[in-house]
Amino acid sequence: MTVVSAIILWTVGSMQSTIHDLAEHASGASRLLLLVLYNVVPKLENFDFRHDVSNFIPVSGPAAATAVVHGIGYIVVVLIIAAIFFNDRQV
Repeated sequence: MTVVSAIILWTVGSMQSTIHDLAEHASGASRLLLLVLYNVVPKLENFDFRHDVSNFIPVSGPAAATAVVHGIGYIVVVLIIAAIFFNDRQV
């Protein structure tokens, strides 16, 4: 289950611009679902520097800083959610 959810999260996180474009053209419940996915799932496109690095283009400071800040933010949110869920568990 962990592997399947990680693959789904990676797929959805890597397709954030596509999900946003689909949400703009959708209506009703599908638009709401796509907007929730767009706003809740981490935007992994912020961490994708493959094109720049493979073409020897230097990564800009603001882009790297944005990726670091987003990464720290996602880590903090996940740790808070894990602490809430596992607060009452005894190991």
